[in-house]
Amino acid sequence: MKSTISRNKSLQMTYDTEKNARVCRRILLVMYIWTDGIDASEAARRLKISRAWSPRWARLYRERGLAGLQDLPRSGRPPAIHPAAPASGKPVEKAVRSVISAVSQSFSACLSHHCIIQWDVHNRLNNTPY
Repeated sequence: MKSTISRNKSLQMTYDTEKNARVCRRILLVMYIWTDGIDASEAARRLKISRAWSPRWARLYRERGLAGLQDLPRSGRPPAIHPAAPASGKPVEKAVRSVISAVSQSFSACLSHHCIIQWDVHNRLNNTPY
């Protein structure tokens, strides 16, 4: 019984500190199955995940512990920007600001042009002199 309690505390602490949402969902699935005694398919339904994967994650947890719930490296092309690279938002921020500025200036010009046309149409319809 004591190992079950320590396992539950370990799962809860890991769930509280985990940053990866997919891993959190897997931990919650395991807590439903192991702690609450809920059937794997019912736990999958509650978490809106595949019923086929639910017993697999429970088995991986049983075999490997918390390490079994982590994402494995994926095959394919590596990311263009290395995940460990420092996040520098300056170039992106500058580009976004320039786009916003250009859009707002062109919107302002369109709005001014639209107002002038509306004013002209209004005056022509009402035979009002300029």
